[in-house]
Amino acid sequence: MMLSPMASVSRTRHRPALRAACRLFFPGLLVAALLAAPPAWGADPAQPARELIAVLDLQAVGATEVEAAALTERLRETLLKTRRFTLVDRSQLTAVLNEQALQQTGCTSQDCAVQVGRILGVRKVVSGRALRLGERQWVLSTLLVDVETAETLRVESVRFQGSFFDLMQNGITDLARKLAGLPSAPDARSELAKKNQMEGSAFLAANGKRPSITTTSSGLQYEVLRRGTGKSPTSSSIVTAHYRG
Repeated sequence: MMLSPMASVSRTRHRPALRAACRLFFPGLLVAALLAAPPAWGADPAQPARELIAVLDLQAVGATEVEAAALTERLRETLLKTRRFTLVDRSQLTAVLNEQALQQTGCTSQDCAVQVGRILGVRKVVSGRALRLGERQWVLSTLLVDVETAETLRVESVRFQGSFFDLMQNGITDLARKLAGLPSAPDARSELAKKNQMEGSAFLAANGKRPSITTTSSGLQYEVLRRGTGKSPTSSSIVTAHYRG
């Protein structure tokens, strides 16, 4: 097909305008596509943004320094798992405090937490105590302080009775969830107790249907294997029982 000279000139004149239109159109199309794209893998739009906080060492009261240090590390780990916080690295925290001639241990007051938080440049600071009241009795008390307003946002504590291992597993978890504003996690022991109670109730319901089983008004079930002879004892009688079972 032959083009006239006039048609060729007309097309040549329109090419700059076409290129300019493309430069305006395609970048706008790219921005629109990016805005419409789904969030990145692993991102949860409903998940609140994580806050940068510092967790100071728990002060040992009646506990050893080793126990308090272990509880502090467990608290840091559990707070991180709530996905509500980002933590200042422990080495960075220690280096800054050493430079300012401050100590983490013993910094449990609101004023001290605010001072440390301002040095670190964080918005919130967690401090507290690990109190050992007895062999198996503990109280963990903490403060969550807003560094900018010097306001105590939360005062949370956990009273725990059990072994140190159970405290690390369950007590610290409850404390971390309270600091994060989350409901307490179900205790593994309470879940086991609930399971055993359900199984026991099911057994008693099935067992009570047996013809040889007698159920009292209190719910006690018994079965007479061999009925005895002779006088029946009264409430004031002294008897000798031969028990097997």
